[in-house]
Amino acid sequence: SVKYTSQYGCVSPNSAPTVVTVNANPTVSISGSSAICPNTFTTLSAVASAGSGTISSYAWTLNGTTDAGNTQSISVNTAGSYTVTVTNSNGCSTTSAALALAQSVPPTAAISASCTSLTPGQTAVLTGSPANAVTYAWSLDGGNTLSTSNPYTTAVGAFGTYKLKVTSTLNGCQDSTTVAISSQTGAIAGGSTFTIPSSSCGGFLSINAAAQYLNANGVTGSGQITFNVAAGYTETAPARGITFGGTNTATNTGSNSLLTTQSSATPIVFQKSGTGANPLVTASGSQTAGSVVDAVIRLRGADYFTFDGIDVRENAANQVSATASNNMTEFGYALFANDTTNGSQNNTIRNCNISLISGDGTSIYPSSFGIYSNTRHNADSTTIANISDSINGTNSFNKYYSNSISGVNIGIALIGSTNINRMDKGNDIGGTSASTGNTITNWGGFSTAASYPSNSASDHAIFNINQLDNNIS
Repeated sequence: SVKYTSQYGCVSPNSAPTVVTVNANPTVSISGSSAICPNTFTTLSAVASAGSGTISSYAWTLNGTTDAGNTQSISVNTAGSYTVTVTNSNGCSTTSAALALAQSVPPTAAISASCTSLTPGQTAVLTGSPANAVTYAWSLDGGNTLSTSNPYTTAVGAFGTYKLKVTSTLNGCQDSTTVAISSQTGAIAGGSTFTIPSSSCGGFLSINAAAQYLNANGVTGSGQITFNVAAGYTETAPARGITFGGTNTATNTGSNSLLTTQSSATPIVFQKSGTGANPLVTASGSQTAGSVVDAVIRLRGADYFTFDGIDVRENAANQVSATASNNMTEFGYALFANDTTNGSQNNTIRNCNISLISGDGTSIYPSSFGIYSNTRHNADSTTIANISDSINGTNSFNKYYSNSISGVNIGIALIGSTNINRMDKGNDIGGTSASTGNTITNWGGFSTAASYPSNSASDHAIFNINQLDNNIS
């Protein structure tokens, strides 16, 4: 109530009383993260009570000026200073203390690949970065996580786009990147050099892998193509042998890229590299029972190859020598014509140790040859005679130097067509000096069990028939 006093001191009666109600202000604070990763959202929520009445509105601001929303919770992706003003149904308002939302620094994902283009049998080692304070997740072509390890080694033949996602263990921020891993394709360029064995760029996993690639893709350009095979390296040949040149067929047909692209412009050399024992290729331990055309390494119409210091030997598992059921290897190195116009020519086998002693360690297999060349049958059968019909179909101009051959019935056999116009010519066994001569020991003692066209029934250190202008020394 109120009363009035005049300037003369007169006092009025009290007025009727008026009731004044003081409404409580709302209370409000902000809950939510104080940091955000780039390109992500976080939720900020107003934790409020009405004070009096009910809450009628929310008003969010960013940095004091920008309208940031009008709901109790907002989703934001911008760093800055956030406040929210809450008003109740009595018109009373309260503004929260500011929440400073900072932007965290994310990791930067990167991938280092040991190789991005793989030859047969190879894998790629993928190394992610940063190296510390992150977790890793690898995936292929958008699929599920393959691994959380770092580095990650791809599976053989698993080509595609690999994705690495890294997550910071400090602030949870993420980044990702990709790398494409593909199968190497295309002809091998003249002048190239490769390492064997190698699981990454610049090499092949094995001699057989290199042979398969050459057969499928061929060569191009000019210059020597070199395969450096590590000293002490060993591998086991597939059944029938590592094949350079024509396809494996039961008939005298079949070709591939190597046969159509190889020439003197791109000689191919497989050679020992480094100090130590010669690389060694062991025959397959699963030769076809009864087969009499198995080799460790064989050329089918392949030209201008050199094998330098690449040893071959019989597999210890091969001990059955009876012709009909044998599981033995007949040839250390074998040269065949791939078809009537494509013999194996201008090849060199040198500095190789060749032993086909039986798997029992003592017996000589009657149908074993250290080096064997015959154009009177193909690589898969001994029943086809005189397959060459021109000089191109002969096994000519090949060189055999400084080899050590043992544990065979016949050391070196060169057999050509019985047609004088199709005989092999210009082959060279031993060169012109003692240093290039071949050493043949622990040979012979048997008649050849299997029937090979024009082969002698007797044992020989060197057997040479239907040949023209050869050198043997």
